[in-house]
Amino acid sequence: MKKINAAFLFLVFLYLLLFPEKTLPAARDGLLLWYRSVLPVLFPFLVVSGMLVRLSGFSSFLRLLYRPFHALFGVSCYGSFAVLSGFLCGFPSGAKITCDLEAQGQISPEEASHLYGFVNNLSPGFLFSYAAILLDAPEFSLPFVWIVLGSPLCYGILTGQRYKKKAAASRAAFPVSQEDLSFSQLLDRCIWNASVSVLKLCGYLTLFSVLSSALLPLSSAPAGLLLCASLEITGGISLICANTPSPSSRFVLLCAFCIFGGFSALAQTAGIARMNRAVLCRYLKSRVLCTLLGILLASLLLLLRRLFFLFL
Repeated sequence: MKKINAAFLFLVFLYLLLFPEKTLPAARDGLLLWYRSVLPVLFPFLVVSGMLVRLSGFSSFLRLLYRPFHALFGVSCYGSFAVLSGFLCGFPSGAKITCDLEAQGQISPEEASHLYGFVNNLSPGFLFSYAAILLDAPEFSLPFVWIVLGSPLCYGILTGQRYKKKAAASRAAFPVSQEDLSFSQLLDRCIWNASVSVLKLCGYLTLFSVLSSALLPLSSAPAGLLLCASLEITGGISLICANTPSPSSRFVLLCAFCIFGGFSALAQTAGIARMNRAVLCRYLKSRVLCTLLGILLASLLLLLRRLFFLFL
């Protein structure tokens, strides 16, 4: 495995040396994507959410979410905040908050592993403002967003019952000493942590943008198209829409790729949440299962739609 990794990195190294006219625009695109979309949205959210999970009084507000979220997903009081953030704010917010909660001793490692499986998703804002527009099929826009977010939601509900007891006892079982920091010290620490996280994301986006440009000539073949689209979700959505003329096929493919998130998102999540191999394998398994569930739901919707127009 080490030899394979070394050979792959050496090929990337040669590509950077031999084709600077292609790597420079690709790296610039990755940096611009980070600067325009990721940094202004994610950085303030990471700072504020990081402070919230470290303030002891925040748990009183989370009690409003605890009962329904615990009943559905089996999560604890603080785990409900990771669920809410993961579905509303987009990845890797859910993974980062889950990691912070585990580090603070607010949730157990078992609950964190359970949460990673379904809280790390594309935000509704991104789906409506970018993916649904490129889908170019208004009749599929709302079902598309429901399926992309509904598949991990269903996965969380189906797997949540096994974790109810563990989640209920997580805070008591895994206590962590809390540092007595002033508000300014806490703000300074959270700004530093958020800065490190967004800089990591910048690196991942830039590297995968370069890798996508290197493999772009392969997109003329179906297998190459799927490979290129699966690397980075923003460019992958554009690639799928440009090369899939059928609205039905485009709908199913976009559902699958948006649920999976792409290998760039996978690497970002593993890095920002500091996942070990076991947790990463479990996370990857959950994304594959959510993707398969999304394909099933999208195909079932298309079948029902055809039957409806057939008997109309």
